[in-house]
Amino acid sequence: MSRSPASSPNREASAEATNGDRIAAVDIGSNSVRVVVAQPEAGGYRVLDEERENTRLAASLSETGALDSEAVDATVTALKSFAKLAQGHGAQQIRAIATSAVRDAANGPEFCKRIHDEIGMEVEVISPREEGRLSFLSVARAFDVAGKQVAVADIGGGSTEIVLASSGMLDEVYATRLGAVRIAENCHLTGKTNELDLDRASKHVSSELKKHARKPAFVPSMLYGSGGTFTALASMLMARDSADESPTVHGYRVNRAEVRHLTHDLACMSLEQRSKVSGLNPRRADIIVAGLLIVERIMRHLKVNVLQV
Repeated sequence: MSRSPASSPNREASAEATNGDRIAAVDIGSNSVRVVVAQPEAGGYRVLDEERENTRLAASLSETGALDSEAVDATVTALKSFAKLAQGHGAQQIRAIATSAVRDAANGPEFCKRIHDEIGMEVEVISPREEGRLSFLSVARAFDVAGKQVAVADIGGGSTEIVLASSGMLDEVYATRLGAVRIAENCHLTGKTNELDLDRASKHVSSELKKHARKPAFVPSMLYGSGGTFTALASMLMARDSADESPTVHGYRVNRAEVRHLTHDLACMSLEQRSKVSGLNPRRADIIVAGLLIVERIMRHLKVNVLQV
């Protein structure tokens, strides 16, 4: 094949230099692990590829205080695949962070060492405040928060971080142990749930919010939601509305009444019934009621009526 002008030596050298800037970010969460490979560009970046696996690292953590061996094996397998994906795209740098499950587990350091020994990947275990800060930066990049008083909630499997911000500046970060996996297991919300258990769980979540998330001096104009619970919420509501053909949940708005009604509807279903709900990943069926309950209680606590995904 003859070389076209676009394949000149100078162009090839430039392309190699650009590809050398490619980076990969790995998030080792309590419910899932994710990798994003990106190409830095002027003023931002372009996502080249991404993958996610639900490995449920936080499973049984509240009961045993340690990461489950099967969940650890599944996570290591996923991370090996992620490393190959990043290398295949020519990413020269892989940065990996771990959150609540690894942070809280007695065998968290052992888990990080195994990843380093088997994959060569350094894992940074970040603090709850850093989790909240990164969530806010993500929101500030995606939405116009300048001149506004807003709140951000990042719900994971083992924890929830709540951020309050004014005029684009971070004011407070509140860390709670209100993860979707943790609450689902501790409050018995994994299967069909009666009204008494749901009420007990609601009171527990509200109590934890009162202890660890002081009410702000202002009522946020918007609650921004980050994490799988929020995307699942939007996906289910979009699936219900056949007229809504939006290709993405990004920016989808939901009011508190919708969250409350959906929580109660799903709580009345068996696990098998939930797993068939349109818009919901079956692997999230056992923790979705807990996640939505956390969302609704946060909205009530902050007196916010609308959230944006």
